[in-house]
Amino acid sequence: HGNTAAHVATQHGHLTCLQTLVEYGANVTIQNQDGEKPSQSAERAGHTTCSRYLVVVETCMSLASQVVKLTKQLKEQTVERVSLQNQLRYFLQDQATETSDLQSAGSSMPSENGKKKQNALNDQKMTSVNENESATKCSADSKPKTTTKGMLKQKGTVTLVTNSRILN
Repeated sequence: HGNTAAHVATQHGHLTCLQTLVEYGANVTIQNQDGEKPSQSAERAGHTTCSRYLVVVETCMSLASQVVKLTKQLKEQTVERVSLQNQLRYFLQDQATETSDLQSAGSSMPSENGKKKQNALNDQKMTSVNENESATKCSADSKPKTTTKGMLKQKGTVTLVTNSRILN
């Protein structure tokens, strides 16, 4: 009938033997030729203690499998999160360096009038997109910078280029 040792132990109500088999790693989810797992064979033979024990074992095995799967997913997500954090850190460092360079190029503490002039220059910046989705950003005081889909960085501003549109 294709019975395993666990099937035979449950059919005869040998709980201690069944517990030993489980302790040593017997697979209690294998079906015999009749399509029964050991827990079902025990139930059919009237050995409810063996059947209930195996239902608990099957449940524990299922939960353990889920824990392994979730642990793997958590590790993958942690690796991705760390990678994103590193990318963000490098981006922010670049931004801080650019800001520092801009402040060094001008006066150490720009006046209110200087801030207004810088804002006026920023307002004069023009951005355009040509047919092959590259973007050009230019201003009155700098050379144009061209890139394909991605990010433009200039004078402390970031422009995201995507699908022939530029988002500031």
